[in-house]
Amino acid sequence: MKNIIKYSLAVLMLGFVHVTYGQVDPKDPITIDSKDYYQHGYNKDGGPGLPQEVRDSVTVTSTVKYFVLPDPAVSPEYKYDTPSNTVDFSKVNSTFAWSLINSRGTAAGTTPIVSVTWNTTGIDSLKVKETPKTGTCAGKETTIPVAVIAKPEIGFNPNGGLYSDGACYAQTQVTAGIDYPFAVTLTTQSSQVLVDYTVTKDGTDYSPLNGTDVPVSVTGGNITLHFTDYGKYVITVTKVTDRVSRKSEVEGVITPAGKQFEYDVMKPVQTGPIYRIPNNY
Repeated sequence: MKNIIKYSLAVLMLGFVHVTYGQVDPKDPITIDSKDYYQHGYNKDGGPGLPQEVRDSVTVTSTVKYFVLPDPAVSPEYKYDTPSNTVDFSKVNSTFAWSLINSRGTAAGTTPIVSVTWNTTGIDSLKVKETPKTGTCAGKETTIPVAVIAKPEIGFNPNGGLYSDGACYAQTQVTAGIDYPFAVTLTTQSSQVLVDYTVTKDGTDYSPLNGTDVPVSVTGGNITLHFTDYGKYVITVTKVTDRVSRKSEVEGVITPAGKQFEYDVMKPVQTGPIYRIPNNY
């Protein structure tokens, strides 16, 4: 039985600086370099039940891009979605000064788009000030609050050797399938945790049991493997992400790193018949 569980993700949002010009619906994307940017606090489809963020949440060590709409009165010919889907600021008649209030990352730039690398966890605010290239009437700073959170972590207790629950399984049991829960613990400040893992059987990759995008409760839980053959199985967790780390394109931490869990689906011993040995042997 193939243990691949596909999971429907809630839409991931990039932080977006709030402006009040009204030339775009805040639920509609700004498209730059073929990627969609959504104004902070709005989901991609605007549907009910999806998470709204008080702050823009990002994962530590991530590099995230932010974009601010130029004042349309200053740059009336600038179009945020260019026909070629490439960044072209030749029609922008202002410069932009980006900075961080609490210095939890690095942000510097003079165009409407900036890349921020977030280095330490905690609360920060990204701010930008627009100044026309002609004249000195700078605008007020626009800010977006940012929460820099730790990477998600997944932990488990590797058994350090061959493990069996002490049972010897009859062929009928194995044919019907044996479910074994592989226990994990999770640490995350986000939600919608996904786990990937690989399985080998008798030292060879066993793709029917490989897990891709397996959802796990944020309080921890089990990944249930379904064995339908005898053999020694080795389970290796390869990746863990949560909603924010996927948005930030950052993978989580696996503890203990490089460790594995082993499970042996054992055959009952089939003792042969007894033979009498002749006395003159």
